[in-house]
Amino acid sequence: MVAAMFVNDTKNPLGYSTVYYPIFGVYEILDYYGYVMDTVVFGGSINGTEPPLMAWRDNDTMYWNNHTIAQVPYYKNNTQDGVFYCSIREFMMYIDYIEVAQRMPGYGRTYVEVLNDDGLNNGFRFSLNASGEVYLGVEYYSPRMYPDACMNATTTFGVMGLFTTTGDLISYTYMSDYMLFNYFEFDYLQKGDYILKVMSQYGKNATPDFTVIYYGQ
Repeated sequence: MVAAMFVNDTKNPLGYSTVYYPIFGVYEILDYYGYVMDTVVFGGSINGTEPPLMAWRDNDTMYWNNHTIAQVPYYKNNTQDGVFYCSIREFMMYIDYIEVAQRMPGYGRTYVEVLNDDGLNNGFRFSLNASGEVYLGVEYYSPRMYPDACMNATTTFGVMGLFTTTGDLISYTYMSDYMLFNYFEFDYLQKGDYILKVMSQYGKNATPDFTVIYYGQ
């Protein structure tokens, strides 16, 4: 996966709810004369439900023919197979934002999920066996992910701080669920023991859950 697509129901005239789509590639489609007729985004759906597209949907005979099918790595006339193409114009019109995934050799992820959080100080202790680059983050379960709360929710705020085990503050940042992912990036963090502290003030109709994410060596 190189990117992620979020379709926001407040921007989509077709009324489709906010959904996450992994994006596999982008391709220029040439006409019979060798000119670019359109640029299409090749994506998939995590739940197998494809978005209600206008152009380049699987059964669109106006766009798909032997000439255009030969220019993409995969095509199947099946609107329920979980993969799709869409025009770059629709992609730019309906996406909320894009995340670009970065994977580095020797790096791994660790997750800790907190459910029904009381908003008080949560401390997460971890150890680094070697000095190096580290990413630490908190992901809230934004009300925008839930149809029954997205229109009536208020913002959740929080603060995240990284401390030594002796209580010395290394860094802190303010957070909110509208940022979706709140993180520290340390180009070089010394080998040793640390405590990540998270405090949250949940908004109206917010889901009081979050996930702490560690990414590093």
